[in-house]
Amino acid sequence: MSTLATLQSLLAQRILIIDGAMGTMIQRHKLEEEDYRGDRFADWASDLKGNNDLLVLTQPQIIQGIHEAYLDAGADIIFPLLGYYTIYMQKLHVLLAGYCIYINRKRASLSFRPERIHDMGKLTWKNVIVT
Repeated sequence: MSTLATLQSLLAQRILIIDGAMGTMIQRHKLEEEDYRGDRFADWASDLKGNNDLLVLTQPQIIQGIHEAYLDAGADIIFPLLGYYTIYMQKLHVLLAGYCIYINRKRASLSFRPERIHDMGKLTWKNVIVT
């Protein structure tokens, strides 16, 4: 069944819950510049604090934990995109545009782990939608 068909089928049965604000959840971790940089960007020439998209590379456990918290709270739909990872936005952070594809792939892999969803008992990977 396609994602659209799954979504339509589930919506016919009940109201679906979408995950919440990623930025707010990230702020709870009170991250500093070094946390955003990690080893990969330790010597980067410009400030990276606030570039939440980099956290999928430098702090993947935080991003994964946020998605899992939303699933634990009952979310049916997970949006792996933090909302602004585009070439344009990364130019504002003086990052190479080449990181966009890599970060988006990494983000998607952190957002959807069928074995984690299966372990929750109440859901199966077939009825959690990752956009």
